[in-house]
Amino acid sequence: MSTESYIGKSPVYGIFQKQDFTASGTGSQTVSLNYAAGDTHQLLIVVAGAVLQPVTDYTLDDIGTTLTISATSTGVSWIIWLGHRISGPKMTKASIDELAALGGPPVSQDQFVIYDTSDDLLKKVSYANIESGINPTLAGDVAGGLASNVIQPDTVTYDKMQDIVTANRVLGAVTSGTIIETQIQTAMIADDAVDQTKLTAVVALDIRDSSGSVLETIYGAGS
Repeated sequence: MSTESYIGKSPVYGIFQKQDFTASGTGSQTVSLNYAAGDTHQLLIVVAGAVLQPVTDYTLDDIGTTLTISATSTGVSWIIWLGHRISGPKMTKASIDELAALGGPPVSQDQFVIYDTSDDLLKKVSYANIESGINPTLAGDVAGGLASNVIQPDTVTYDKMQDIVTANRVLGAVTSGTIIETQIQTAMIADDAVDQTKLTAVVALDIRDSSGSVLETIYGAGS
């Protein structure tokens, strides 16, 4: 009577696929794999007697069939598959392009995939966490978040009035207690606003060109 506890063919252990190759030592050697791999951690690679570190010493392409080795050693080398690929292929540009567009800015509950370098893992993060990192709360003359800041009223001091450098600008109050800066445009000056009554005391009026030279002098009633 058989002592095996399996009905049918017994499982076979210890069979791992192996591929030999010769390391060129170029530091960027590519090797076409006989079998696809899900990620670098499914492979045991030995180059000239040295075991390589996944990700650091070698990487896989998006499909998992081409290996790039950064080792500079030369000699007989081999690859051992520690198991068959059980994970899907890596995310590629084509797979992203096939997805539907969001159609607008993300909202706080939307989530992203991010690589955490401290844990060497992929993690999810909500847009609210990203937004809080790039939209800090402001203080002083500007209130609110960076994305929607509001200039506070009554923050224009005498010192700021002295620092105005833009031409034709004045500070004034439209409503009580609120000081704003505005620019005086030519169209804001009414026609015929200056008549002879306002020129009664004028002694002389110089007309100058752009260089400051006097072109004509008009003498008024006060002369």
